[in-house]
Amino acid sequence: MVAPARDRKLLDRFERMTQGASRLDAAQLEQLEPGLAPRFDTALFYADEAHLDPGAALNFLLNEVRNTGAVVQFGAGEVPAGADFVVDCRGLGAQDMLPTLRGVRGERIVIRAPEIAIERPVRLLHPRFPLYLVPWGNDETGMNIFMLGAPRSSARTAAR
Repeated sequence: MVAPARDRKLLDRFERMTQGASRLDAAQLEQLEPGLAPRFDTALFYADEAHLDPGAALNFLLNEVRNTGAVVQFGAGEVPAGADFVVDCRGLGAQDMLPTLRGVRGERIVIRAPEIAIERPVRLLHPRFPLYLVPWGNDETGMNIFMLGAPRSSARTAAR
């Protein structure tokens, strides 16, 4: 978790509102994420936090379910005869059956960036444009892949 020096109060407030953070000074940040050190002189590090590629996670889970012998049928529309249970994956389309279902919105883009060398998810605290960058490994050519995201509040602000 980083913030520009002028927005240090956001970082301090976030630290007070959360648990599990270690405050890093410039030297510790450079050791952990050298690419961030020239731009930020402090950061919050949450050692127990992680992020994953949702597509890769879903593919893994689908393969594991199929390896147990389960039959998976997409786009069934109706409950298949003999189904032991049904997993509804319609997202907000399921509000007809789950009226309290609430969606979380934001924007994200997957980028290939050979010049970026970030090993861990990084969140930028900013009053108008908060962002997060998540390393997703490398593509088939070895190029670094990242997911760059903007929470709903910043996506809405940026669209104005």
